[in-house]
This record gives sequence, C-alpha cells and structure tokens, in this order.
Amino acid sequence: MDDIEAAGPPDLPVLPGFREMALHRMAAGRSSLVRDLVALRQAAGLSQTEVAARMGTSQSAVARLEAGTTDVRASTLERYAAAVGTVIPWADAGAPGSSAGFAVPDANGPAGMSAASTPGWPGGPPAPGGPDIPGRPWGPGTPPGVPRVPGAPGGPANPGVPPGSPGPVPQTRVWMDPHAEWQDLLYARLLEKRIVMASGILDSDAATRLSAQLLTLDAEGSEPIRVEMQNLQADLQAVLALMGVLDTLRAPVTGQVSGEIRGAAVGLLVACSRRLAYPSAVVALAEPRMELGGTVRAVTERQQQAERMLDSLYYRLAEVTGRSAEEIREDFRVGRTLTVAEAIGYGILDDRVVRTE
Repeated sequence: MDDIEAAGPPDLPVLPGFREMALHRMAAGRSSLVRDLVALRQAAGLSQTEVAARMGTSQSAVARLEAGTTDVRASTLERYAAAVGTVIPWADAGAPGSSAGFAVPDANGPAGMSAASTPGWPGGPPAPGGPDIPGRPWGPGTPPGVPRVPGAPGGPANPGVPPGSPGPVPQTRVWMDPHAEWQDLLYARLLEKRIVMASGILDSDAATRLSAQLLTLDAEGSEPIRVEMQNLQADLQAVLALMGVLDTLRAPVTGQVSGEIRGAAVGLLVACSRRLAYPSAVVALAEPRMELGGTVRAVTERQQQAERMLDSLYYRLAEVTGRSAEEIREDFRVGRTLTVAEAIGYGILDDRVVRTE
C-alpha cells in the first residue's frame, strides 16, 4: 500500500479526439462572439459599410466576418468591436468556467447575452460613454445601484483573499496572432512619419485600406507622403481606383520600389508625383491576368470593360513616359523586364534611392 502511494498517480492516457473537440469548442466560441457583436451593431443602427469605414476595410470583408466564412484574427475582432462601440474582455483560458479564451456568460447577466457583449455588466465592456472601463475603480460619481469592481477602492472586498495578498489575476488575451500587435505598432509609427506600406497582392480590400490611409494623411496636412511598394502585384480594378485617389491628393506622393513591381501595379507607381527605386529593384511589364465567367454576353461585356481599363493604364503610362500607347501595350504583351537603370531610361522611374546622411 505504501509503495502504491509513493508511486504517485499514473500517467493519464491521451484521449482520442480531444484536439478535434477543442477546436470545435473554439470555433463555437468565436461564432457566438461574432453573433453578439453583430447584434450590437444592429442595435446601434450601424450598417456594414459604416463599420467597414471605421475599421479601414471594405464592406465585403465585414460581411465575410459576420457570415463566419473566414477564420479571423483576434485583433480583427477587436477592431470590429471598437467600431461598434464596445471592447472584448478576453477571458483567461485557464480560469474556471472559461471556454476557448472567450469571456463566458455571467451567471447573473441577461439571458442569451454573454459578458463579452453586455455593455455595463460586470466583467463586460462599458456602455458607450460610460463612466469607466472594466477592471478600474469607479469614481465618487458612480450612479447608485451600479455594481463596482470587486476589490477596488470603494467596492466590495475580494472574498477569501487575506489582506496584503496579491489581487485577482487580470484577464489575458489568448488565441491571438503573436505578431499582430507588433505589426500594428510598427505601421502606426510609419503613418506618423507619413509613410504607407504596400506589399504582396493589391486587391480590392487592400486598395480600400491604402486609400483610407492616403486620404487620412492628405486631410491632416500637405506634407509629402511616401508609399513603399515591396514585391507588389495588383488587380487592375484596384490599381485604377487607387490612381484616381492619388490624382486628387493635395500632398505630393513619392513612390519607392523595392523587390519586384509587376503588371498593373506599375500603374500605381506612375500615378505618384515622384518615382524612385532601390538599386536591386525590378520593374516587370506584364499583361494583367483576368478570369471571365458567365454567359457569352456577360463574358463579352466584361472583356470589353477589361480592354477599356487596360487602355486607361497604357495611356497613363504613355503620358508619363512620353512613349506611344502601342509600344507600351506591346512591351506588356511580351513581358518586358526592366532594371532600375532601364526603367529610368524608359521613363517609369525618376531616379534610384540614395543613402541619406
């Protein structure tokens, strides 16, 4: 008997299906949270378009988030919550009663609503314009009958916690992209310097965010704006929309290319008032690819529209470079690739980026 007690508890077997069950519970928790946030948006009388404008994204992205067709990051959910006037108090995944890192419904809360989506309820976010945020003691002007934070000055003490002991463990954020906060801080600092980043594939959603950043900087002042274009490709429609935005800005915009800029993305570069490139950059003149589907009539109409958009791109390049539109069309058709020196001679670039002392 002594030997059995000394041996300690046996190792627990690995339960089959545990991972799948945990992932299912996490997905269910996210879906419930999104439903609560959508209910708050509807209660506030906000449309998806208005929320998208506050988040700096497109209406289609908000629609996908609400429909649950995309696996969104925690930082995106926080931005959505802020847009509808609330915050998400992430629960500690290891706390009793918590589930998948989301705040669980308060036992005394309204039926059908969780603490994460009940403004003003203990453990939930404050109502818009409320006196304070969760976890902070409320001031002397707290209305009568409003519950206080346990353990806060002026509020009820934490039951069972001896005097001088550490306070309750604060709620923590879980299931979050470890790089999201760092990236947000970095981009915020760049925006303060009036520098905007554009990299990867510039689609409709990315063009909407980039337009919002450019218009915001232009509204704040007429100082120069710098757009860093890193390994950039783009949808033709997105580029033409951004070219229209750049044409209306008061502030001068400098485009700086690093890596490769390809296809329709070259239109974004030539729409800038000054065009530079890092020494190793490459400008690839490649005909944009488009996929057409539908009836014969619909395909014909879309093909004609695509040809008109391509003409707009080629004519703009011809205007900037001083070359004929037909020459540029042919260079895009054969896929001509230019070094920095060749792009300067072609007229696409003004100069290369030099080291500043």
